[in-house]
Amino acid sequence: MINCRMYELNVTSTRFRAGTPKGPKLSNKMIKIVSNWVSEEKVLLRKVALDIAQELLKLRQRKLKGDRYSKLVISIQLLIKDSISIRFSNSRKNWASISKRPAHYSSSIYNKDLSYRIHVQLAYEGMCSLGYLKEEKRGASDGSIGRYRTKYSATPKLINKFKDIDKVTLPVICGLQQIGEPIRVQITERISKYDTKKRLIEYQNTPEIDEMRANLHRINQAIASKWIDLELADDDFVALQAMMRSRKDRTGEDDRQLNLTRTQLYRVFNDLEFQTGGRFYGGWWQNIPKQFRRLVTIDGKRTVEADYSSLHPSILYADKELEPPEDAYSSILPHLPRGVAKQAFNAMINAEAPMAAQPRGMKLSEFGYRWQDVVQAMFKRHEAIQDLFFTGAGKRLQLIDSQLAEKTMLSFVNYPTPVPILPVHDSFIVHSGYEVELKQIMEHHFQDMFGFNINIGIEYGVYGPSPMNLAPTNLDELLATETGAEKRLQAWLQKD
Repeated sequence: MINCRMYELNVTSTRFRAGTPKGPKLSNKMIKIVSNWVSEEKVLLRKVALDIAQELLKLRQRKLKGDRYSKLVISIQLLIKDSISIRFSNSRKNWASISKRPAHYSSSIYNKDLSYRIHVQLAYEGMCSLGYLKEEKRGASDGSIGRYRTKYSATPKLINKFKDIDKVTLPVICGLQQIGEPIRVQITERISKYDTKKRLIEYQNTPEIDEMRANLHRINQAIASKWIDLELADDDFVALQAMMRSRKDRTGEDDRQLNLTRTQLYRVFNDLEFQTGGRFYGGWWQNIPKQFRRLVTIDGKRTVEADYSSLHPSILYADKELEPPEDAYSSILPHLPRGVAKQAFNAMINAEAPMAAQPRGMKLSEFGYRWQDVVQAMFKRHEAIQDLFFTGAGKRLQLIDSQLAEKTMLSFVNYPTPVPILPVHDSFIVHSGYEVELKQIMEHHFQDMFGFNINIGIEYGVYGPSPMNLAPTNLDELLATETGAEKRLQAWLQKD
């Protein structure tokens, strides 16, 4: 078994110097227009929620005071934000989701504000009755376990409350989504022969957990200081949404909507001892197809992505004090694609017992192989670590790569002006211009933890002059030709 010790989390004092890129500039006329515009919209969002709250109470002939009234307004604002923040594109199925199971709203460390009676029965069902929301697809459950959530959408009546606002800026107006408790423990339960269900469980707080929570707060603050978007034409957002909504995702509980307000990270551990899992989740860039990550922008600036090459195999070799392979997934079998080999390796490391069949969706027959052919070839290629296959080591590896991720992000947060880093598990997206420092920091932390070097791959984003023109000279011309991404950025830069 691999050594699962909790590695020291102190961030190195090593500094890598770089100039801080200057932010974009707007004309004084545009600054005044956008600043007033955003301030009015923030007030409008609150006013809409309060107006709907009064309508609901009149409809139900009820009175709520104090904390219960505040919770009603919170629920209404959440339903508004969830349903209109995804309406910035013309996609046909811009649906939000809601759990209608009473057990979902039990009071816990993960839920302090929402109750079933207020959030579902009063706010959600009331807004549906008033015509502000439309239930698009009912959820389903298996006893006390939810299969998938109810899907709903904002109606023209609700959207008309924001009729004077450019639709493409709705994610900015809604504000970043709040995540609640950022340190989570989630276990997987089997509910049938083929299906499993993930469930959050409570845990006892410790000083170590407090430190992780404080570190994550600093990381999230750095991310929240910037607007994260995609350098993508407005019509292309519709195609991207369609790609993200597979048949499974349309009926599953996991939402695959492109919601630009979801930038705040949380960590998910898989046991109460915090020895497995621990990865960072929550960023919308983690859910988009990989080929679109090169289009991610941070405050309108293009980005690069750096990733650890063969990270998990490298950790396993280094833990045995062996030189990690340069590429653990290539040349496993003739004509077997590297991506398929990587999928097989991960399946064998994550499985807790030998697998009789290939992972679902692998389709090895297309390459002329059976699952056992791949297993035997993997054993031969990685003979030095073959005792770790089918032992469930993957979740413990996730703990280690999450510690590497935390160290890497904190290194940039410790800059005099914190630099946001967007994690995708074993890779990181950063503003172009920081790639040399990011590579050095990633190498430093791996070498510091294991005593070996590791290859870092750098993937650059789009090239050429950026269409994100933020120094307009003709306001009317700009407003006529701006993309949605440009309008969102301008609204963000001038927010209160």
